[in-house]
Amino acid sequence: MGRAIRTLLITTGLLAAALLGGGAALAQEAGQPDAESPDDVTLIAPFRSIAPDGPTDDAEFNLTFINHSTERRIVRFDFSDVPEGWEANVWDRFTNFRLRQLAIEPYDGTEESNEAEHRLRITPDPEDTEGGSFPITLNIVSVDGRVTFDTAVITVVLPRLTPVESGDVVLESTFPFLQGAATSRFSFEVAIKNRTGADASLDLSAESPLNWTVQFLPAFGDERIISSVAPVDNATQRVSVRVQPPPFERAGVYTIPFTVSNDSYSSTIPLSVEITGRPDLNLATVSGRLNVDAPAGEETIVEMVVGNLGSGDLSAVSFFGSAPDGWTVQFDKNETQGVAAGDVEQLYAFITPPSDAIPGDYAVTITARSPEDFSEVEFRVSVTQSTIWGWLGIVIVIVVLGGLIGLFVRLGRR
Repeated sequence: MGRAIRTLLITTGLLAAALLGGGAALAQEAGQPDAESPDDVTLIAPFRSIAPDGPTDDAEFNLTFINHSTERRIVRFDFSDVPEGWEANVWDRFTNFRLRQLAIEPYDGTEESNEAEHRLRITPDPEDTEGGSFPITLNIVSVDGRVTFDTAVITVVLPRLTPVESGDVVLESTFPFLQGAATSRFSFEVAIKNRTGADASLDLSAESPLNWTVQFLPAFGDERIISSVAPVDNATQRVSVRVQPPPFERAGVYTIPFTVSNDSYSSTIPLSVEITGRPDLNLATVSGRLNVDAPAGEETIVEMVVGNLGSGDLSAVSFFGSAPDGWTVQFDKNETQGVAAGDVEQLYAFITPPSDAIPGDYAVTITARSPEDFSEVEFRVSVTQSTIWGWLGIVIVIVVLGGLIGLFVRLGRR
Protein backbone atom coordinates (compact mmCIF):
# COMPACT_ATOMS: atom_id res chain seq x y z
CA MET A 1 0.00 0.00 0.00
CA GLY A 2 2.79 2.45 0.93
CA ARG A 3 4.70 1.60 -2.24
CA ALA A 4 1.58 2.33 -4.32
CA ILE A 5 1.14 5.76 -2.66
CA ARG A 6 4.79 6.65 -3.28
CA THR A 7 4.48 5.60 -6.91
CA LEU A 8 1.34 7.75 -7.31
CA LEU A 9 3.03 10.82 -5.78
CA ILE A 10 6.08 10.46 -8.04
CA THR A 11 3.91 10.05 -11.10
CA THR A 12 1.83 13.10 -10.15
CA GLY A 13 4.97 15.23 -9.68
CA LEU A 14 6.43 14.24 -13.02
CA LEU A 15 3.13 14.97 -14.72
CA ALA A 16 2.92 18.43 -13.11
CA ALA A 17 6.48 19.21 -14.12
CA ALA A 18 5.73 18.16 -17.68
CA LEU A 19 2.63 20.33 -17.76
CA LEU A 20 4.51 23.38 -16.41
CA GLY A 21 7.36 22.93 -18.86
CA GLY A 22 4.94 22.51 -21.72
CA GLY A 23 3.04 25.64 -20.67
CA ALA A 24 6.27 27.67 -20.61
CA ALA A 25 7.20 26.37 -24.05
CA LEU A 26 3.78 27.20 -25.39
CA ALA A 27 3.97 30.70 -23.91
CA GLN A 28 7.37 31.25 -25.52
CA GLU A 29 6.08 29.94 -28.85
CA ALA A 30 3.07 32.29 -28.57
CA GLY A 31 5.40 35.37 -28.60
CA GLN A 32 5.77 36.13 -24.90
CA PRO A 33 8.21 39.14 -24.93
CA ASP A 34 11.60 38.87 -23.29
CA ALA A 35 12.63 41.21 -20.50
CA GLU A 36 12.91 44.76 -21.89
CA SER A 37 16.31 46.50 -22.05
CA PRO A 38 17.22 50.18 -22.60
CA ASP A 39 19.14 49.07 -25.70
CA ASP A 40 16.10 47.57 -27.38
CA VAL A 41 14.77 50.76 -29.07
CA THR A 42 16.69 53.66 -30.62
CA LEU A 43 15.25 57.07 -31.52
CA ILE A 44 16.73 58.99 -34.46
CA ALA A 45 15.86 62.71 -34.37
CA PRO A 46 17.82 64.40 -37.21
CA PHE A 47 17.15 67.95 -35.96
CA ARG A 48 17.97 69.03 -32.42
CA SER A 49 17.39 72.78 -32.90
CA ILE A 50 14.75 74.27 -35.17
CA ALA A 51 13.50 77.81 -35.84
CA PRO A 52 9.99 78.02 -37.32
CA ASP A 53 9.28 80.64 -40.00
CA GLY A 54 7.00 82.55 -37.64
CA PRO A 55 6.18 82.61 -33.94
CA THR A 56 2.87 80.83 -34.52
CA ASP A 57 4.17 78.22 -36.96
CA ASP A 58 4.68 74.58 -35.99
CA ALA A 59 8.10 73.00 -35.61
CA GLU A 60 7.73 69.68 -37.40
CA PHE A 61 10.07 66.96 -38.67
CA ASN A 62 10.39 63.17 -38.96
CA LEU A 63 11.40 60.76 -36.18
CA THR A 64 12.65 57.23 -36.78
CA PHE A 65 12.25 54.41 -34.21
CA ILE A 66 14.34 51.24 -34.56
CA ASN A 67 13.71 47.95 -32.71
CA HIS A 68 16.99 46.13 -32.04
CA SER A 69 15.44 43.24 -30.08
CA THR A 70 14.02 39.98 -31.40
CA GLU A 71 10.54 40.73 -30.05
CA ARG A 72 7.90 43.35 -30.72
CA ARG A 73 8.36 46.40 -28.53
CA ILE A 74 5.53 48.72 -27.51
CA VAL A 75 6.65 52.20 -26.49
CA ARG A 76 4.95 55.37 -25.35
CA PHE A 77 6.04 59.02 -25.59
CA ASP A 78 6.80 61.11 -22.53
CA PHE A 79 7.39 64.87 -23.07
CA SER A 80 8.88 67.12 -20.41
CA ASP A 81 9.81 70.82 -20.15
CA VAL A 82 7.02 71.78 -22.54
CA PRO A 83 6.25 75.51 -21.99
CA GLU A 84 2.79 76.44 -20.79
CA GLY A 85 0.37 76.88 -23.66
CA TRP A 86 2.50 74.79 -26.04
CA GLU A 87 1.68 71.39 -27.52
CA ALA A 88 4.12 68.57 -28.32
CA ASN A 89 2.94 65.33 -29.90
CA VAL A 90 4.01 62.49 -32.14
CA TRP A 91 1.72 62.19 -35.17
CA ASP A 92 1.16 59.37 -37.62
CA ARG A 93 3.23 59.89 -40.74
CA PHE A 94 0.34 59.49 -43.19
CA THR A 95 -2.81 60.34 -41.21
CA ASN A 96 -3.77 63.19 -38.94
CA PHE A 97 -3.74 61.09 -35.75
CA ARG A 98 -1.79 61.72 -32.55
CA LEU A 99 0.10 58.66 -31.33
CA ARG A 100 0.17 57.75 -27.65
CA GLN A 101 1.78 54.31 -28.02
CA LEU A 102 3.67 52.70 -30.86
CA ALA A 103 4.34 49.00 -31.61
CA ILE A 104 7.65 48.41 -33.39
CA GLU A 105 8.11 45.01 -35.01
CA PRO A 106 11.42 43.08 -34.79
CA TYR A 107 13.65 42.52 -37.80
CA ASP A 108 12.26 39.80 -40.05
CA GLY A 109 14.93 39.81 -42.75
CA THR A 110 13.27 42.41 -45.00
CA GLU A 111 14.53 45.93 -45.49
CA GLU A 112 13.63 48.35 -42.68
CA SER A 113 11.19 45.87 -41.16
CA ASN A 114 12.26 46.91 -37.66
CA GLU A 115 11.89 50.68 -38.30
CA ALA A 116 8.93 52.99 -37.84
CA GLU A 117 8.87 56.60 -39.06
CA HIS A 118 6.46 59.23 -37.76
CA ARG A 119 6.23 63.00 -37.25
CA LEU A 120 7.11 65.16 -34.27
CA ARG A 121 5.06 68.35 -34.16
CA ILE A 122 5.62 71.14 -31.63
CA THR A 123 3.08 73.97 -31.62
CA PRO A 124 4.11 77.16 -29.73
CA ASP A 125 1.69 79.31 -27.80
CA PRO A 126 0.38 81.91 -30.31
CA GLU A 127 0.26 84.51 -27.53
CA ASP A 128 3.96 84.11 -26.72
CA THR A 129 5.75 87.20 -28.14
CA GLU A 130 8.86 87.16 -25.94
CA GLY A 131 10.80 84.71 -28.11
CA GLY A 132 13.86 82.79 -27.00
CA SER A 133 15.15 79.20 -26.95
CA PHE A 134 12.90 76.47 -25.56
CA PRO A 135 14.43 73.00 -25.01
CA ILE A 136 11.84 70.20 -24.93
CA THR A 137 12.72 66.65 -23.90
CA LEU A 138 11.17 63.60 -25.57
CA ASN A 139 11.58 60.27 -23.69
CA ILE A 140 10.80 56.94 -25.35
CA VAL A 141 9.72 54.61 -22.52
CA SER A 142 8.11 51.22 -22.06
CA VAL A 143 4.37 50.99 -21.54
CA ASP A 144 4.75 50.52 -17.79
CA GLY A 145 7.29 53.38 -17.63
CA ARG A 146 10.00 51.24 -16.03
CA VAL A 147 12.43 51.31 -18.97
CA THR A 148 13.59 54.45 -20.80
CA PHE A 149 14.77 53.35 -24.22
CA ASP A 150 16.05 56.67 -25.62
CA THR A 151 15.88 60.44 -25.09
CA ALA A 152 16.12 63.46 -27.39
CA VAL A 153 16.21 67.17 -26.51
CA ILE A 154 14.78 69.40 -29.24
CA THR A 155 15.28 73.16 -28.93
CA VAL A 156 12.73 75.45 -30.57
CA VAL A 157 14.05 78.96 -31.27
CA LEU A 158 11.43 81.69 -31.60
CA PRO A 159 12.14 85.33 -32.56
CA ARG A 160 11.00 88.12 -30.30
CA LEU A 161 8.04 90.03 -31.65
CA THR A 162 7.94 93.81 -31.42
CA PRO A 163 4.31 94.84 -31.35
CA VAL A 164 3.33 98.48 -31.26
CA GLU A 165 -0.33 99.26 -30.81
CA SER A 166 -2.35 102.40 -31.27
CA GLY A 167 -6.10 102.03 -31.08
CA ASP A 168 -7.21 98.68 -32.45
CA VAL A 169 -4.74 98.32 -35.33
CA VAL A 170 -1.74 96.19 -34.38
CA LEU A 171 1.60 96.12 -36.21
CA GLU A 172 4.13 93.33 -35.77
CA SER A 173 7.51 92.69 -37.40
CA THR A 174 9.49 89.53 -36.76
CA PHE A 175 12.77 91.24 -37.70
CA PRO A 176 12.48 95.01 -37.11
CA PHE A 177 16.28 95.51 -37.09
CA LEU A 178 18.43 94.82 -40.16
CA GLN A 179 22.11 95.37 -40.86
CA GLY A 180 24.15 95.79 -44.03
CA ALA A 181 26.24 98.02 -46.25
CA ALA A 182 24.93 101.26 -47.73
CA THR A 183 24.66 99.54 -51.10
CA SER A 184 22.23 96.94 -49.68
CA ARG A 185 18.45 96.97 -50.07
CA PHE A 186 16.58 96.19 -46.85
CA SER A 187 13.15 94.53 -46.74
CA PHE A 188 11.02 94.40 -43.58
CA GLU A 189 7.91 92.22 -43.39
CA VAL A 190 5.19 93.84 -41.30
CA ALA A 191 1.95 92.16 -40.26
CA ILE A 192 -1.03 94.54 -40.08
CA LYS A 193 -3.77 93.14 -37.84
CA ASN A 194 -7.22 94.70 -38.06
CA ARG A 195 -8.79 94.60 -34.59
CA THR A 196 -11.14 97.51 -35.14
CA GLY A 197 -14.29 95.39 -35.24
CA ALA A 198 -15.01 96.29 -38.88
CA ASP A 199 -13.40 96.26 -42.29
CA ALA A 200 -10.84 99.05 -42.62
CA SER A 201 -8.94 100.92 -45.31
CA LEU A 202 -5.52 102.02 -44.07
CA ASP A 203 -2.93 104.33 -45.68
CA LEU A 204 0.76 103.43 -45.53
CA SER A 205 3.48 105.97 -44.78
CA ALA A 206 7.04 106.15 -43.43
CA GLU A 207 9.44 108.82 -42.24
CA SER A 208 12.87 108.23 -43.72
CA PRO A 209 16.21 110.08 -43.56
CA LEU A 210 17.12 112.51 -46.34
CA ASN A 211 17.72 110.89 -49.76
CA TRP A 212 16.50 107.46 -48.60
CA THR A 213 13.91 105.58 -50.66
CA VAL A 214 11.03 103.72 -48.98
CA GLN A 215 8.52 101.62 -50.91
CA PHE A 216 5.59 99.41 -49.87
CA LEU A 217 4.85 96.13 -51.61
CA PRO A 218 2.64 93.10 -50.93
CA ALA A 219 4.53 90.48 -48.93
CA PHE A 220 3.43 87.82 -51.42
CA GLY A 221 2.55 87.90 -55.09
CA ASP A 222 3.43 90.45 -57.75
CA GLU A 223 6.00 93.14 -57.08
CA ARG A 224 3.89 96.26 -57.30
CA ILE A 225 4.10 99.44 -55.31
CA ILE A 226 1.13 100.03 -53.00
CA SER A 227 0.09 102.93 -50.79
CA SER A 228 -2.77 101.42 -48.80
CA VAL A 229 -4.27 98.14 -47.59
CA ALA A 230 -7.82 97.08 -46.74
CA PRO A 231 -7.83 94.17 -44.26
CA VAL A 232 -11.24 92.82 -43.28
CA ASP A 233 -12.23 92.66 -39.63
CA ASN A 234 -10.06 90.40 -37.48
CA ALA A 235 -7.76 89.62 -40.43
CA THR A 236 -4.02 90.05 -40.87
CA GLN A 237 -2.45 91.51 -44.00
CA ARG A 238 1.31 91.42 -44.55
CA VAL A 239 3.27 94.05 -46.44
CA SER A 240 6.93 94.41 -47.32
CA VAL A 241 8.61 97.72 -46.47
CA ARG A 242 11.57 98.10 -48.82
CA VAL A 243 14.25 100.57 -47.74
CA GLN A 244 17.12 101.78 -49.94
CA PRO A 245 19.74 104.13 -48.43
CA PRO A 246 21.90 106.38 -50.63
CA PRO A 247 25.09 104.56 -51.73
CA PHE A 248 27.41 106.85 -49.74
CA GLU A 249 25.41 107.01 -46.50
CA ARG A 250 27.59 107.18 -43.41
CA ALA A 251 27.78 104.24 -41.03
CA GLY A 252 25.31 104.31 -38.15
CA VAL A 253 21.85 103.24 -36.99
CA TYR A 254 18.84 104.83 -38.73
CA THR A 255 15.20 104.47 -37.66
CA ILE A 256 12.29 104.56 -40.12
CA PRO A 257 8.90 104.85 -38.36
CA PHE A 258 6.30 102.94 -40.42
CA THR A 259 2.68 104.02 -39.94
CA VAL A 260 -0.71 102.72 -41.04
CA SER A 261 -3.62 105.06 -40.45
CA ASN A 262 -7.03 106.34 -41.43
CA ASP A 263 -9.36 108.97 -39.94
CA SER A 264 -10.10 106.81 -36.89
CA TYR A 265 -7.04 104.66 -36.22
CA SER A 266 -3.29 104.94 -36.36
CA SER A 267 -0.47 102.57 -35.52
CA THR A 268 3.31 102.96 -35.85
CA ILE A 269 6.23 100.57 -35.58
CA PRO A 270 9.92 101.62 -35.67
CA LEU A 271 12.04 99.82 -38.26
CA SER A 272 15.80 100.18 -37.79
CA VAL A 273 18.68 99.86 -40.25
CA GLU A 274 22.32 99.72 -39.22
CA ILE A 275 24.65 100.83 -42.01
CA THR A 276 28.00 99.11 -41.70
CA GLY A 277 30.71 101.46 -42.99
CA ARG A 278 32.81 100.50 -45.98
CA PRO A 279 35.47 103.04 -46.97
CA ASP A 280 36.46 103.53 -50.62
CA LEU A 281 39.84 105.19 -51.19
CA ASN A 282 40.19 107.09 -54.46
CA LEU A 283 43.29 108.86 -55.81
CA ALA A 284 43.10 111.14 -58.86
CA THR A 285 44.57 114.25 -60.44
CA VAL A 286 42.78 117.57 -60.20
CA SER A 287 42.86 118.01 -63.97
CA GLY A 288 41.88 114.44 -64.68
CA ARG A 289 44.86 114.02 -67.00
CA LEU A 290 47.23 111.07 -66.63
CA ASN A 291 50.04 112.43 -68.80
CA VAL A 292 52.66 114.90 -67.61
CA ASP A 293 55.51 116.78 -69.32
CA ALA A 294 58.68 116.87 -67.23
CA PRO A 295 61.94 118.52 -68.31
CA ALA A 296 65.02 116.43 -67.53
CA GLY A 297 66.67 117.41 -64.25
CA GLU A 298 63.80 119.66 -63.20
CA GLU A 299 61.02 119.21 -60.65
CA THR A 300 57.47 118.95 -61.99
CA ILE A 301 54.50 119.48 -59.68
CA VAL A 302 51.34 117.35 -60.08
CA GLU A 303 48.26 118.47 -58.14
CA MET A 304 46.19 115.52 -56.87
CA VAL A 305 43.22 114.76 -54.59
CA VAL A 306 42.64 111.90 -52.16
CA GLY A 307 38.96 111.10 -51.61
CA ASN A 308 36.84 108.66 -49.61
CA LEU A 309 33.83 107.65 -51.71
CA GLY A 310 32.62 105.03 -49.22
CA SER A 311 30.38 105.08 -46.17
CA GLY A 312 33.06 104.38 -43.55
CA ASP A 313 36.02 106.46 -42.43
CA LEU A 314 39.57 105.80 -43.57
CA SER A 315 42.37 105.73 -41.02
CA ALA A 316 45.89 107.01 -41.81
CA VAL A 317 46.64 107.14 -45.56
CA SER A 318 50.27 106.88 -46.75
CA PHE A 319 51.64 107.85 -50.17
CA PHE A 320 54.31 106.09 -52.25
CA GLY A 321 55.88 106.69 -55.65
CA SER A 322 57.33 104.19 -58.11
CA ALA A 323 59.54 105.51 -60.97
CA PRO A 324 62.53 104.46 -63.10
CA ASP A 325 66.01 104.40 -61.57
CA GLY A 326 67.48 107.81 -60.94
CA TRP A 327 64.08 109.50 -60.67
CA THR A 328 62.71 111.05 -57.48
CA VAL A 329 59.04 111.19 -56.46
CA GLN A 330 58.21 113.20 -53.35
CA PHE A 331 55.06 114.58 -51.73
CA ASP A 332 54.15 117.65 -49.73
CA LYS A 333 53.05 115.19 -47.00
CA ASN A 334 53.82 111.51 -46.71
CA GLU A 335 50.70 110.62 -44.69
CA THR A 336 47.30 111.95 -43.67
CA GLN A 337 45.70 111.27 -40.30
CA GLY A 338 42.59 109.88 -42.00
CA VAL A 339 39.85 110.73 -44.48
CA ALA A 340 36.23 110.75 -43.35
CA ALA A 341 33.49 109.30 -45.54
CA GLY A 342 32.67 111.73 -48.35
CA ASP A 343 35.72 113.98 -47.71
CA VAL A 344 38.67 114.82 -49.99
CA GLU A 345 42.18 116.11 -49.29
CA GLN A 346 44.68 117.84 -51.56
CA LEU A 347 48.04 116.30 -52.34
CA TYR A 348 51.04 117.59 -54.31
CA ALA A 349 53.46 115.17 -55.98
CA PHE A 350 56.92 116.36 -57.09
CA ILE A 351 58.39 114.32 -59.96
CA THR A 352 62.00 114.89 -61.01
CA PRO A 353 63.66 112.98 -63.87
CA PRO A 354 67.47 112.77 -63.83
CA SER A 355 69.32 115.48 -65.75
CA ASP A 356 70.70 112.93 -68.19
CA ALA A 357 67.34 111.33 -68.92
CA ILE A 358 66.80 110.61 -72.59
CA PRO A 359 63.73 112.40 -73.96
CA GLY A 360 60.76 110.04 -74.27
CA ASP A 361 57.81 108.60 -72.37
CA TYR A 362 58.20 106.97 -68.95
CA ALA A 363 55.75 105.32 -66.48
CA VAL A 364 55.43 106.68 -62.93
CA THR A 365 52.98 105.16 -60.41
CA ILE A 366 51.68 106.96 -57.30
CA THR A 367 49.92 104.85 -54.64
CA ALA A 368 47.74 105.83 -51.68
CA ARG A 369 47.35 103.10 -49.08
CA SER A 370 45.49 102.75 -45.78
CA PRO A 371 44.73 99.69 -43.61
CA GLU A 372 41.24 99.56 -45.14
CA ASP A 373 41.85 100.19 -48.86
CA PHE A 374 44.32 101.41 -51.48
CA SER A 375 44.28 103.28 -54.78
CA GLU A 376 46.94 104.02 -57.38
CA VAL A 377 47.42 106.21 -60.45
CA GLU A 378 49.86 105.53 -63.28
CA PHE A 379 51.18 108.54 -65.22
CA ARG A 380 52.81 108.74 -68.62
CA VAL A 381 55.63 111.22 -68.09
CA SER A 382 57.08 112.73 -71.26
CA VAL A 383 60.67 113.83 -70.62
CA THR A 384 61.78 116.88 -72.60
CA GLN A 385 65.18 118.55 -72.86
CA SER A 386 66.02 120.63 -69.83
CA THR A 387 65.33 124.39 -70.21
CA ILE A 388 68.83 125.05 -68.83
CA TRP A 389 70.33 123.71 -72.04
CA GLY A 390 67.91 125.84 -74.01
CA TRP A 391 69.00 129.02 -72.29
CA LEU A 392 72.62 127.94 -72.62
CA GLY A 393 72.12 127.51 -76.34
CA ILE A 394 70.59 130.97 -76.58
CA VAL A 395 73.54 132.47 -74.70
CA ILE A 396 76.00 130.70 -77.02
CA VAL A 397 74.14 131.98 -80.05
CA ILE A 398 74.16 135.51 -78.67
CA VAL A 399 77.91 135.29 -77.91
CA VAL A 400 78.67 133.96 -81.40
CA LEU A 401 76.53 136.65 -83.03
CA GLY A 402 78.23 139.32 -80.88
CA GLY A 403 81.66 138.04 -81.88
CA LEU A 404 80.76 138.06 -85.57
CA ILE A 405 79.35 141.56 -85.36
CA GLY A 406 82.52 142.78 -83.59
CA LEU A 407 84.65 141.11 -86.25
CA PHE A 408 82.75 142.76 -89.08
CA VAL A 409 83.07 146.18 -87.42
CA ARG A 410 86.84 145.81 -87.05
CA LEU A 411 87.29 144.61 -90.59
CA GLY A 412 85.16 147.49 -91.89
CA ARG A 413 87.39 150.09 -90.31
CA ARG A 414 90.40 148.70 -92.09
